Amino acid sequence: VGTITSSTGNVNLTAPDGDVTLGTVSSTAGDTTITASGSILDPLSEPNITAVNVNLTAQNGSIGTEADPITIDSSNASPGMLTAWAKVNAKITETNGALNVNTVTAETGDVNLKTLSGDVNLGTVNAKEGTATIVSSDSILDGDAAGTSDVNANNINLTAQNGTVGTVAN
Repeated sequence: VGTITSSTGNVNLTAPDGDVTLGTVSSTAGDTTITASGSILDPLSEPNITAVNVNLTAQNGSIGTEADPITIDSSNASPGMLTAWAKVNAKITETNGALNVNTVTAETGDVNLKTLSGDVNLGTVNAKEGTATIVSSDSILDGDAAGTSDVNANNINLTAQNGTVGTVAN
């Protein structure tokens, strides 16, 4: 994918066969939804996806890699959420501000979420057969206050570099 831009609506991209190798996708007034029958990959160091809500599905592969996670600027230009599902691993970095997680699931691998400048506000993270690693430049917080577990995995690593993990209230 080269560059796809929508300044007034949503961007929907589906690859029924194989991987999606991202360039730059921008839907600053809407949502970006990317579905690949394989993996969703990132050869760039700049944000791949800029959108209000980001929805990613890798039906038979991974979202990003350890060396090249998918980089997003979500909640742009209004508050939004990340929803992601991968058959194997989900490796995603928020480049600008807080990361608001609806759900992120890796069926057979690991989930790695990271912010470069903001909190991680958790909905639900599932690394069903692996490790969930969440690194926030600020705090890691319960984003939905649902009273259920926010992180479900065999192993959990939480790092709040300049803040807290949770609050007294949750």
